[in-house]
Amino acid sequence: MTTRAALRTRVRAELNDLGATRLWPDERLNAWLVESLRWLGRELGLEQAASLTSVAAQASYALPTDVVEVTRVEHPTGVFRLPIAHAGGDIAPAAALDSGVATRDSGLVYDVYGGQLILSPAPDRAGEAIAVRYRGAYAEPTADAGVLDVPLRDEDAVLFSACARACEWLAMDEGKRQRFERQRGASPAAVAREYDGEARAIVRQRRARVASRRLVIRNE
Repeated sequence: MTTRAALRTRVRAELNDLGATRLWPDERLNAWLVESLRWLGRELGLEQAASLTSVAAQASYALPTDVVEVTRVEHPTGVFRLPIAHAGGDIAPAAALDSGVATRDSGLVYDVYGGQLILSPAPDRAGEAIAVRYRGAYAEPTADAGVLDVPLRDEDAVLFSACARACEWLAMDEGKRQRFERQRGASPAAVAREYDGEARAIVRQRRARVASRRLVIRNE
């Protein structure tokens, strides 16, 4: 597994910043790595699962703190609820939906609001499993020895994203201080766009590979 220090060294190598006098301090690169991890978490995230326990007549249940997006809710066992938002975050089982259709008329649905999973209608039995699948945030190492939980195939996205942030910072620094390195053939803003494009290309490729499809049989 890759540590924060190892990935930061890769970022420096990509930016040609491994000399005795370095342009970016470790603290700044560490911050950009965290930003990149958060970005990738929003775009892809770790595939996670959690099991909650129902309480009779209770609609709201606390979700794990690393949830980025809930992708599936199974309750009762074998029944998959539909993701339909309640109007204004209302948690009443009979609350009207944004679509104008009452939840009771829409079958078993769920909403995510304020870090809570909201089931509508609420479970009528206690002790039942509520199986949740979700995309989770990546861990943010606070020490150089900290290990990233990003899959190896996705590390380049973090690398390129951090490099893009470094070049964006350099371009803004030039503007603030009226430096114009691009006159000598270098354009940090353009390089930043290239790195950002590389990172987003990896995300698009990953999404294409894991895209779910359903077989729909129509009776003609």
